[in-house]
Parts: sequence; structure tokens; C-alpha cells
Amino acid sequence: MADAARSILDGHIVLSRDLAAAGVLPAIDPAVSASRVMRSIVDTEHLALVQRVMSWWGNYREKSDLIAIGAYHQGSDPTLDMAMQKYPAILDFLRQHPEESSHFSASLSALRQLVEEP
Repeated sequence: MADAARSILDGHIVLSRDLAAAGVLPAIDPAVSASRVMRSIVDTEHLALVQRVMSWWGNYREKSDLIAIGAYHQGSDPTLDMAMQKYPAILDFLRQHPEESSHFSASLSALRQLVEEP
């Protein structure tokens, strides 16, 4: 029965202690959580926005140790520079208070704004 249910469900959600410690609630780690149907239910613009943000997220998280100890020098990797610039906004986008709700259109608009703002 569990296998049958698992095959029907959309994907899996992985929680992160690091995100919870940073005050990001729900502490869902977008890099390792997955949706099997997302590509089938969102339009190409939405998918492109998500892929851009996930690229920044992954790049920042991959290099976070270098950044934390000051070993990364800004300007040596433009992609990482952009990820560093966007990281606080990504964290803000991921935060949601327990009593807060948001409509899909508002979330998509906020995602678009995150990507398009310099």
C-alpha cells in the first residue's frame, strides 16, 4: 500500500535544520525537495523563473563555506556574485509565517520580481 501511495504522490519534501535556524519556515530545502509533476502543470515562464532561482540557490549553497570564511573574492565568478546578491531575497521569498497564506498569482509575481530586480 505504501508503494502505491508513493507512486501517486507528487514528490517529496526535505526539511533543513540550517534553514530553520535561519528563520526560514517552513524549512523546506528547495534544492533537495522535488516535484514530479511541476513541469507538467506550470508554464514555461514559471519554470524558467524557478530554474533561475534554483541555479542561484545551488551556486550559493555550494560555495557557502568559501563565502563564510572570506576565501571568495567578489568579482572572480560573476555567477556566484549574482547568487550572493540574490540570496537574501531568495530567503525572504521562502519565508512564510504559519498564519500567512498567499495566492498562487501573488507567489508567481513575487518570484518574477525576485528574478527581474537588479
